[in-house]
Amino acid sequence: MRKPICSLIIFLVAICAYSQEIDSVLTTPNSPFFTDLISKKGEIQPLNSPDYPFIKPQSSWLKTRKFQFFKLGSDLYLHFNGSGLLYQLENPNDDLLQFKRIDDTENYNYNIDALVFTYKKDIYNIGGYGFWQSTGVLRKYNTKDLEWDAEPVNKEIHLPYANKLGGVRTTLLVQLKKARIVYPLSNNY
Repeated sequence: MRKPICSLIIFLVAICAYSQEIDSVLTTPNSPFFTDLISKKGEIQPLNSPDYPFIKPQSSWLKTRKFQFFKLGSDLYLHFNGSGLLYQLENPNDDLLQFKRIDDTENYNYNIDALVFTYKKDIYNIGGYGFWQSTGVLRKYNTKDLEWDAEPVNKEIHLPYANKLGGVRTTLLVQLKKARIVYPLSNNY
C-alpha cells in the first residue's frame, strides 16, 4: 500500500514542479532595438527571433524555444514557438523591461512552427505540428479566458511549417485586408 501512495505523491510533486517551471515574467535591459519597436506607430507583424541573447528565461523548456516579437496597437508582445505562451510588455519606458505572461495555456508542443499574426486588434496563429500530427487549425487568442480558441474556417489547410515558408507571411498579410487567408499555389480559404 505504501508503494502506490509514494508513487502517487512523487507523480503529483513532479507535475507541480513542471507546471511552475514556466516563467511568469521575463526581463531584459532596454536597448535601441526595443526603443525602436516601442516607438513605431501601428501594428508590427511578428518578427521571428534568431538566437536573440537578450531574452533569458529561467525555464529550461523556454530556453530551447524561438520566439516572436510583435506589436498590436501600442502594446508589444512576445510569443514562444510551439506554445500558446504570450507575454506583454508592462513598462515600456523603464531601463529594465518586463514582459508579463498574460495567457493561461496549459498544453505545449501542439503548434510548433505555427504562423502567428495579428488582424483587427486580435492575435491569431495557424498551422503548425505537434502531438504526432500537423494541423491547419486557425486559433485566436481570447482575452477573456486567456486561452487560444479554434476559429471556424470553411476548409482546414495543413501548414506544418507555416512559420518557415517565406512567401506565406507576405501573402497572408496582403489577404488579411480581405479577411481571407490564401495559401500559395492553393485555393482561397
